[in-house]
Amino acid sequence: MVLTTEEGAIFWCNGLAQQILNLRWPDDSGQNILNLLRYPEFANYLKSKDFSKTA
Repeated sequence: MVLTTEEGAIFWCNGLAQQILNLRWPDDSGQNILNLLRYPEFANYLKSKDFSKTA
């Protein structure tokens, strides 16, 4: 699980997210998630702000 601000800045993540997404905590705290996860589909999902469907 990764928690971000509305702008996408990471402010918390759990250990499993660190392993799966290769996040470095606390080094990645404050980084925009779109700078670290470079998947166009994910970026489009976040930018659409339609969270009625899963990513």
